[in-house]
Amino acid sequence: MGSVCFWVVLFSLSFGFIFVDATCENGRVWIDGKSKIAETDNDFICATMDWWPPEKCDYGTCSWGHSSLLNVDLKNKIFRNAIRAFSPLKIRLGGTLQDKVIYQTKNSNEPCNPFIKNTSALFGFSNGCLPLSRWDELNKFFKDTRAVYTFGLNVLMGKMVLANGSAVGTWDSINAETFLRYTVKKNYSVYGWELGNELSGNGIGASISASQYACDTKTLSDMMRRVYNSTKSKPPIIAPGGFFDSTWFMEYLNKTSKTLNVISHHIYSLGSGVDKNLTARILDPSYLDGAGDTFKKLEHTLNKSTTSASAWVSEAGGAYNSGQNNVTNAFVFSFWYLDQLGMSSVYDTKTYCRQTLVGGNYGLLNTTTFEPNPDYYSALLWHRLMGTNVLSTRFRGTKKIRAYSHCAKKSKGITILLMNLDNTTTIEVKLSVNKTWRLHKHRSRSHHQLKTKQTHSESRPTKMRKTRIRTRQEYHLTPKDGNLHSKVMMLNGKVLTVNSAGRIPSLKPFFILVSSKSENGRVWIDGKRKISETDSDFVCATIDWWPPQKCDFGTCSWDHSSLLNVDLNNKIFRNAIKAFSPLKIRAGGTLQDEVTYQTKYSNGPCNPFTQNTSALFGFNKGCLPLSRWDELNRFFQDTRAVVTFGLNELYGKTVLANGSAVGAWDSTNAETLMRYTVQKNYTIYGWELGNELSGSGIEVHVSASQYAVDLATLSHMMNQIYKDIEPKPLIIAPGGFVDKTTADQIWFTQFLNRTRKTLNVISHHIYNLGSGADKNLTARILDPSYLDGATGTYKKLQSILKTSESPASAWVSEGGGAYESGQNNVSNAFVFSFWYLDQLGMSSVYDTKTYCRQTLIGGNYGLLNTTTFEPNPNYYSALLWHRLMGSKVLSTSFMGTKKIRAYSHCAKDSKGITILLINLDNSTSIDVKVTVNSTRPTKTTGARIQIREEYHLTAKDGNLHSKQTVLNGKELRVNSSGDIPPLEPFLSFNFVYSESENGRVWIDGKRKIAETDSDFYKTYKDEWNKNKDTRRISANDGNLNSKVTVLNGEELRINSSSDVPSLEPLYVNSSEIITVAPYSIVFAHIPHLSCMLAKFVHRNHLLGNVEKLERLKNQPSKFLVNFH
Repeated sequence: MGSVCFWVVLFSLSFGFIFVDATCENGRVWIDGKSKIAETDNDFICATMDWWPPEKCDYGTCSWGHSSLLNVDLKNKIFRNAIRAFSPLKIRLGGTLQDKVIYQTKNSNEPCNPFIKNTSALFGFSNGCLPLSRWDELNKFFKDTRAVYTFGLNVLMGKMVLANGSAVGTWDSINAETFLRYTVKKNYSVYGWELGNELSGNGIGASISASQYACDTKTLSDMMRRVYNSTKSKPPIIAPGGFFDSTWFMEYLNKTSKTLNVISHHIYSLGSGVDKNLTARILDPSYLDGAGDTFKKLEHTLNKSTTSASAWVSEAGGAYNSGQNNVTNAFVFSFWYLDQLGMSSVYDTKTYCRQTLVGGNYGLLNTTTFEPNPDYYSALLWHRLMGTNVLSTRFRGTKKIRAYSHCAKKSKGITILLMNLDNTTTIEVKLSVNKTWRLHKHRSRSHHQLKTKQTHSESRPTKMRKTRIRTRQEYHLTPKDGNLHSKVMMLNGKVLTVNSAGRIPSLKPFFILVSSKSENGRVWIDGKRKISETDSDFVCATIDWWPPQKCDFGTCSWDHSSLLNVDLNNKIFRNAIKAFSPLKIRAGGTLQDEVTYQTKYSNGPCNPFTQNTSALFGFNKGCLPLSRWDELNRFFQDTRAVVTFGLNELYGKTVLANGSAVGAWDSTNAETLMRYTVQKNYTIYGWELGNELSGSGIEVHVSASQYAVDLATLSHMMNQIYKDIEPKPLIIAPGGFVDKTTADQIWFTQFLNRTRKTLNVISHHIYNLGSGADKNLTARILDPSYLDGATGTYKKLQSILKTSESPASAWVSEGGGAYESGQNNVSNAFVFSFWYLDQLGMSSVYDTKTYCRQTLIGGNYGLLNTTTFEPNPNYYSALLWHRLMGSKVLSTSFMGTKKIRAYSHCAKDSKGITILLINLDNSTSIDVKVTVNSTRPTKTTGARIQIREEYHLTAKDGNLHSKQTVLNGKELRVNSSGDIPPLEPFLSFNFVYSESENGRVWIDGKRKIAETDSDFYKTYKDEWNKNKDTRRISANDGNLNSKVTVLNGEELRINSSSDVPSLEPLYVNSSEIITVAPYSIVFAHIPHLSCMLAKFVHRNHLLGNVEKLERLKNQPSKFLVNFH
């Protein structure tokens, strides 16, 4: 078992969320992960469908409706979806009236009547009949819903019930055998046949001796051999489905050692459904423990007997006679139910059948609407999370904690179930596992409150893969409004309800990123002023001209990704661009200086690029057809892209043997294209002249003086063509390298000084990682010192700009990291996001206005896969930056390990600050505290609720070379319609105070000192009494003279119907730290960190620790708290 345990799924159940703790206690869960102590069936969770008709009533209440096997609506969408959600759900068909059922046969002429109420008859009803047509319908239903089912046979058939309740005589199996033969003939898959219901021991209504029951069981066994003689496997025989009686069960087991497969028993440990003490019993740990005796004794009996049968609970409703409304169908019952599941599995119970799936007051589904009751979700979570191998689990601490653990289901690791029965106390739980693995430090909250920490035991831990990112999944179940008798379940603070199509809601966990070890660090942010500013559409990507024949190092990675041939109708491609709204796209690249633009009056052919190794750049000149230019512009308009276009600067020039391109630029062809573009009302954001021709250039170069002359030609031409259009497109150049040599820097200086009246944007390229064939790319990306080296480029360009007379701003118009098309499994993999996001952060610090990634699609460095258009990891990095990082850049420094890269901007389109944290370490989690320096406190006084949005990006399976990105534990994939997935954050809630002092409230809870009328505070009485919450009331904008009240950040106003607003509490969980897991990226948007407000100071330590309510300042603000 030790090798199984890698990570933790936490499955917790508690009263509801609360944010102020009256008391807090510690505890520890010990788990022996070395070996299993028991094993359940894979489909351990089971539910019953009974025979009771609508006339079944208990204590004056008739709670069964149409929930019987004979009349339940098999077409109800919710009902069908509720069963399908288990895939499979084990269903037991049976109950008290199964021993009054006659099975219709093909040749029977007798009427097949349903049960009729008859108080003088056994069980209060006449015999009933199961029509074959209904049996067919049921089997079709079970097949459609993928259910696994057992069927309870009538063992009283042919017997006589004496006055003392004894049922004597042998079982008449003729009707049953006919029924079985029909079932086999129709190929219906019955998982098991159960003989009789509650007739063992003293029985309920009637009883059969153990010896007679054994004879009847042998009759069934012999019959099944006959009926199933041609099938590979026979269904198990299950019996007796009664209440445990050690003497009766021992005798029966010993006499059925060769015939019985499953010994089944029933559990109704809470007593009558009319009992007023049900809730108290459920919440009493000692009472719950008492049920363990039944399981212990049955296990002991099984071990002493000669049988090989395993144990099932084939019916358990907790409270007999249909349960109790608002208890057995409410949240509180999940404490009993889940405890039963945990306890029974410890004692080697293989299957546990809940009474009922639907029907009575204890149904997992509402009898009338089929809407799931709380226990349905408890059952579904157990089924999905708790595996078959049961682990020894002990809790040391308060008796109010119930703890169980299993190896996780269908995955590595352990699932732990924790239940807190206390209504006032927070339990902080540490988890220790013996000799198998290291659990990670953990804190989990749920009402009254369950805090959980993980530690490793002192025993030998297994080693963790260095590059593996670990996650812990947490499922916190609570009742709506903290009301134990609510029939609405909440998972992680969200109400669970079916949708209009009757679909069961998805059960999404919290994902907690964990690592083998952690360190602390601090980010300092100067929020007083910006240090630079980017364009709002800072993120940009290129579409190049390379044809499919473009190959590097023996690999051809461009396919149909060129401006001339990329599929403009591809849904993913279109949606990927639309997701930015807008995405800035640079249309250009090496071959732009070999492009001819087709004109209206051109008679010559317009041919694409063809490979020619002796030609410049390895290809003959190519042509852009006007029809393709039209298609591209429609595409850009449809996808809301902002486009720059690179013009052919070599047009008309002569390239000498030394690579110098001499002569003036021939702008005739470009002018024709530009005039056509304006005539068609196509919007071009900027025209870029030339590509990588500055300085020493790539294969060819143009002098700075000639380039400046050519730019003047472009400027003059644009002034004529766009004379009546404002604003005019930007003029961008030269799209080259700044610091390959000292000569390059001199070139840029001369060029800027000569174009101060014509140039809008000075553009340059970044390929600082080297060749795409270099085997050290990953090592360079993960080396902070190497990444820091790129600052030299930005610093030099910034210095050149400052000393020049040019007003131009700086763009990176092409940044691909590794030249010659990048490297497969690096440039298009998760690891490249470290380099890419670091480049975005670093370039913005040095006042770069736009950063164009090479490429949007094409080569090995595309944001999108060249063939499928599926987003590569860097696409999501780009999209998150675009949506979260605003244009104002803040001074940011990190104190701690060099493996953390930190950048911050004012948030985009919202208040606050967005912080980008990149962890280059492969094994260490960094807990980062954030401090912001500003100028003065905010006006708002008092305690405030603050929400932090966190986006944790990791590689799938911790593999840095994966092309799949995981956001907050969920893999990001486009759907079948080509839609980009939503990028949803974690929400972390905090309480902070503008100023704080310490103080203490002392409460004497032993006695009252006075008493008010019950309607003393009538306006808010109901709200005050019913919620377990924290409410924060303050004046609007901190103005004490305001006539508008703010509750939890929301103004209180009547609506258009003059309704008084509801006073809703705020449910929160608090944290002071942003945790950055190994090899991960975190965007954290913190709205409450004010960004560059004039004369504003705020030192933020994320004071969201809800337990410290003593920190309320003496101030004119109200802070209402409900204690329980």
